[in-house]
Amino acid sequence: MRKITILIATCVLFIMPSCTKSNEDKAEELISKCLKENMLYPDSYEAISTKVDSSFVKVSTIIEILDLSEDVFSDISKIRAIKSDISSAQTTKEIYTPTGFYDSALSLGEYKRAIEEISSNTEKLNQAQSKLIEKIKNIKNVVAGFKDQKQFCNWVVEHKFRYSQDKDGNKATEDMIFYCDKNFENCRGWTVDQFKRISYFLNELVEANSDDELIEIIGSAGYLSMY
Repeated sequence: MRKITILIATCVLFIMPSCTKSNEDKAEELISKCLKENMLYPDSYEAISTKVDSSFVKVSTIIEILDLSEDVFSDISKIRAIKSDISSAQTTKEIYTPTGFYDSALSLGEYKRAIEEISSNTEKLNQAQSKLIEKIKNIKNVVAGFKDQKQFCNWVVEHKFRYSQDKDGNKATEDMIFYCDKNFENCRGWTVDQFKRISYFLNELVEANSDDELIEIIGSAGYLSMY
């Protein structure tokens, strides 16, 4: 398998209507197609168990929150870097502050450069923080909608399977969580470990009481890129 630890790409499968197929059968047919497309040895795939349950969360909303959060995380990282540059320039400024007695051209040049860097980076910081505030407002609106969803949206599927990891046929067992649409035509999946981390992160966002808390939660979520 190319890399089971990354998000399985969205798969689409058109299933002919059939009164004999259970939801488990439909889910397994769709998921097996999706998995085999990402395996080095697709013929080695073997389904072990499939459990289908109703979900009141739109997978599109989950993806939107994760995408927005990753964008915010990137901005937070940039802001941290700018603050670090300002701090470094402030240290340089203090070291080369004119004494009023004898100041070399080098010292005066370093002092001037430090002041310019502080001014330039302060402007960058203000712009970055303004953008961050707007993005936080956006993510709060999406999280609020995620929190208030109460209608059946799609199916959540627990799927366990075996597959060969190499040409020698050494088998591995994997557990994954998939979200399938109402008609079992497309799905999105994560490994169980990924899903647990994402669920924990989403719950933290829902429980956040302030913008600062949201920023702190997202800023510490260095694992966002894993989905």
